[in-house]
Parts: sequence; structure tokens; C-alpha cells
Amino acid sequence: MAGILSLVPIMTKTVCYQMAIFGIVYVAIATAVHASIVMLAAELRPWLVEGPRQNVVRRGLAVALVFVAGWLFWATKR
Repeated sequence: MAGILSLVPIMTKTVCYQMAIFGIVYVAIATAVHASIVMLAAELRPWLVEGPRQNVVRRGLAVALVFVAGWLFWATKR
């Protein structure tokens, strides 16, 4: 695809074309990142939810949720 894109100088490409390419690249990168996160979480799940680590993980996630709620409250207050 890079060969095809390099045939047309960047200044002659339309804004719609540039936005389409940017959108495709953005979605591809976001999909790769999120797929990596899901695969990592699937691999770590057995290790995280066994034994005493389960309570530590739950407390950590609960604290993170409180911080996100506080941040949303602070960011949206008038």
C-alpha cells in the first residue's frame, strides 16, 4: 500500500483522502493495541485471581474506579 500512496504527491491529495487514510491507520493501531491488552489480560488472569493476589487486585481496581469517578466529577463540575 505504501507504493500506491507514494505515487501521488502529498500536496495533491484531497483532504477527504487524507482523512480516510488517517482514519484507517488510527483504527488499525487502536485495534492492535486493544487486542494486545485483551490477550495479555487473558494470559495474566489465572495468576491474578488465585490466592491472596485476588483481594489485592480487587482492592486496586476498586481504588482505580474511585479515582476515575473523582476525575470525572472534577472534570465535569461547573
